[in-house]
Amino acid sequence: MTTDGTPSCDLREGDGVSYLRGHLTFETYPSMRAALDGLLRHRTPRHVLDVSALQHIDSAGLGMLLIAHEEMRRANRTLVLRAASGQVRRVLEVTRMKRIMTIEE
Repeated sequence: MTTDGTPSCDLREGDGVSYLRGHLTFETYPSMRAALDGLLRHRTPRHVLDVSALQHIDSAGLGMLLIAHEEMRRANRTLVLRAASGQVRRVLEVTRMKRIMTIEE
């Protein structure tokens, strides 16, 4: 996580895995949008977004994940969330996000 709490996305080119950490909220939209744009430039058919280091997500953050899911789907690609824990896992469970997108342990 950066010092101001914005999420960061460390994209390792070629392996189809990104790492999201910090907070995914309304305030962090600009940095998440930039990370998503980078993710969309890679052409892997299945991309994993590892959220194990994501500490907090709010409704705006959920919306950003849904936008990412939809943009990947329109490009005939799959976005997978992996390793959610704590508050993030609880929010994903309560909102039943697993019905919409793939979530791995």
